Amino acid sequence: MATNEGNKTVIVPSIGLDLEYWVNEEWGFGFHNDLELETFEVEKEHQLYIEKEYPVVFTFDGLWKFHKEWVLVLGSGIELENKETLFVIRTGIEYEIEFGNHWDVSPTVFYDHRINHFNTWSLGIGIGKRF
Repeated sequence: MATNEGNKTVIVPSIGLDLEYWVNEEWGFGFHNDLELETFEVEKEHQLYIEKEYPVVFTFDGLWKFHKEWVLVLGSGIELENKETLFVIRTGIEYEIEFGNHWDVSPTVFYDHRINHFNTWSLGIGIGKRF
């Protein structure tokens, strides 16, 4: 990410809430939401720096369980922030580990592309309950 201190990797903690509905064992859809818990700056147009204040990302994603517990995620949404709203395209992968009474834990990796802006990688752990 480009910041006012030059190009570098910036780690921004976040918290999320994911709601998923599975149509069958293979296909589902989800509403994935993330609140970034920090204020940071990003470069825009190679010179102007935009301060991002606790942005929130909302995406609506298709889910495909392509092999056993592996889930492919693809969708789009928006990033809301005080100064601007950005369109987001999300891709990712999850690995669901069930541990009893319909509970599961899912390590996740997401890649968010913000059109004409910046891109981010997200690493996370999800905890879920199936009803």
